[in-house]
Amino acid sequence: MKFRLPVVAAILFYGVAGSGCSNDSTAPPVSGGPPPGPDTLAVGDITTWAGTGNAGFDGDGHDRLHTEFYWPMDIEFTPTIGVYVSDWNNHRIRKLDSSDRFHTVIGIQIPGDGPYPPETDLVAPGAPGTDCGLNHPTQVLERKSGKLLVVCWHNHKLREWDPATGNIMVLAGRGPGCTGDGLLASDPNVLFSQPPHAVEAPDGSLYINDQRNQCIRKIDPSGVVSTVVSTPQCDPNDSNYFPPGSFSGDGGPPTEAMLSQPTGPNPNPPGGGVALDDQGRLYIADSLNHRIRRVDFTANVITTVAGNGVEGYGGDGGDPLQASFDTPLDIAFGPDGRLYIADLYNNRIRAVDFVNNVITTVAGNGKRGYSGDGGPATAAQLNWPYGLGFDAGGDLYIADTYNQRIRRVKMHN
Repeated sequence: MKFRLPVVAAILFYGVAGSGCSNDSTAPPVSGGPPPGPDTLAVGDITTWAGTGNAGFDGDGHDRLHTEFYWPMDIEFTPTIGVYVSDWNNHRIRKLDSSDRFHTVIGIQIPGDGPYPPETDLVAPGAPGTDCGLNHPTQVLERKSGKLLVVCWHNHKLREWDPATGNIMVLAGRGPGCTGDGLLASDPNVLFSQPPHAVEAPDGSLYINDQRNQCIRKIDPSGVVSTVVSTPQCDPNDSNYFPPGSFSGDGGPPTEAMLSQPTGPNPNPPGGGVALDDQGRLYIADSLNHRIRRVDFTANVITTVAGNGVEGYGGDGGDPLQASFDTPLDIAFGPDGRLYIADLYNNRIRAVDFVNNVITTVAGNGKRGYSGDGGPATAAQLNWPYGLGFDAGGDLYIADTYNQRIRRVKMHN
């Protein structure tokens, strides 16, 4: 029987006290790529880029290879404001500073939901990020505004952190719940239920995977919330009802489709990622349907573009529609135009080339563990990789979550 994440233990964890934190708001952006000097890796090789392999928190100010994480979920190389890791079970967002050291910019020593005194993050100018408690943040991304969006999975909120001031504010959500369509995102009646991932469109719209509500929500440029894929499946009058997912709707309108994301009182975190292509089409990691689905809003249609719906592993070298996944999570388009997929329980990172209609594995041999640094990424062991990202040079970075490490795959000379 497959072992799944011990959610109750994760929720009860309290971060270990460490050294003082800094918002690092004055540090210049850094590339965060490989260190200066010769790069001994060949194209396709893997190495550990950050993390000791120990689950914990050993304080801030350590260089990246001597920094402890506790289930890192996501790494983001932003265009202008630096490199960030969502340190899930330390309940922190951590930034790589100009001296190649990590510092906490959002989060405190224990899980929480905002600052003390409470609600000061609901009104301008917000509260200092290092005074704001988080509860299992899953993703960060830089917005067109230059602010950092923080997707707070167990807070049921989206927050924005301003690197110029170090302050954070709630953008949307008071949750948990499934209400708010037609209202402004700032309205207290806008409720999400464990959102794990979001993506921003060129016009500033946000698309959010509303995990336990089994739908995709949108915040448009004017701030109005709507549901654009499926419909919220929860009962607004029953906070203990957690709808199961299902699969339907391919070839039809996206609002009539059904998704399947982890659900229940304490579901496996997090649900699937979302990504946009250069045509504005939305891609969804439909995790428990073991598929990647695409929404063409212009044509008003949803389709499966990868995955046969059978839980397992197979299909490399062939048609992506004939491939098997086992709980695909984070997704992102690489600089080469391929869609990269964190195939969680297959312990692999896979890539779909839609031009040539082929899927391949780019990292992970399928065996859960830690090995392979300095050699081909496809021969290495990963341990439940939840997230991925790319630096400015196009190298792939993997949140190798249960190995407590961030690993780098060299993708180019």
